[in-house]
Amino acid sequence: METRVQAVLIASAVTLVGIFFKDFILARHNDKRKLQQNDSLKKAEAEKSKNEVYLRYAEPLAKASEDLFWRLNEILGVRNRAHFLIKHKHNTTFEKYKYVSTLYRLLALLGWIEAIKKEQLALKPNKYSSYVAISEAFSEIEEALADGPHLEMKRLEALTKLWAIPCNSETDHPTAVALEASVKSQLQAFHVTSATELDAQKKLTLCENISQLLAQKLHTTPVDSALLRSTCDRAAIDMSYREAWIYRDWQSGLGEFVLKKSEHGSRAYEVIGFKEFESIYLSDCTESIRWIERVDQLFSGIDTSINDPRDERPNQLRSTFNAIGKLICALNNSAGEYSPFTPSTLEKAQSLLIAAENN
Repeated sequence: METRVQAVLIASAVTLVGIFFKDFILARHNDKRKLQQNDSLKKAEAEKSKNEVYLRYAEPLAKASEDLFWRLNEILGVRNRAHFLIKHKHNTTFEKYKYVSTLYRLLALLGWIEAIKKEQLALKPNKYSSYVAISEAFSEIEEALADGPHLEMKRLEALTKLWAIPCNSETDHPTAVALEASVKSQLQAFHVTSATELDAQKKLTLCENISQLLAQKLHTTPVDSALLRSTCDRAAIDMSYREAWIYRDWQSGLGEFVLKKSEHGSRAYEVIGFKEFESIYLSDCTESIRWIERVDQLFSGIDTSINDPRDERPNQLRSTFNAIGKLICALNNSAGEYSPFTPSTLEKAQSLLIAAENN
């Protein structure tokens, strides 16, 4: 082939390769980069929107957190200051106010959390966002109010110790779950809320049924009848814990219960004020009473001046108190130059966070 023809062919090939690279490879690369840029912009806009929700609600959320934080501190940390929770001692206007305002403070916090979730819908903050700690604190508050799997094991361990049944706390949690379900089912059938309310014969029947369940689940022989009879009263006590878990869907419902549409400002929702809540609390509306009772059961009758190992609610409140401390620290860290909290609040919340990290 002549040198001239070869040169023409080579030039043509180079031209075609250049056209292919420009019109196909480079075009695809640019399109892909534009898509990535658009995607990044969309994510940035979405993240900005989500973070703006936190900013819009930061002030009332901080106020509600601080109010409940110090009320729980008073209940749990100041001896004999929580007497207003013992309902039969509500002899003064002040004690009645303190009790109702305690319910309101928890509901207000749940309300502001629910408002944020509603505005954000199913969106979650980016993992690099400064607001992820707030979202995590929300989850810890939710868990503290709703979850009690440790109580299932406490019940199982107490009964197996009483009846000398081998038990492994690391592997026997399914048995603990079955035990709790059986106890609660039988108590409901007996129309009582605690095994200690049963008469002697019903206590024995309950213990026999539970003994058979444990023998089946733990692959042992049923407890000797003489031992069951002699330990029946103690077993009834070991089965009886006072619980008041506010389940996750209940928390959402309670948040909605105190929310209303905002008539002005940048927020879509507002929490009703104490005046409006007190009117609802004192009304005879069946639906309102049903929701309020779910919070009332958490606080009613707690006596923190004594150590009652059968009342799980103080532990529930302590876990909630610690989780709110974490929320306060997270809100403070995202607030920038000006903190929405008093120095004493921050000092107390940070001390709880440090203690939790050291444990």
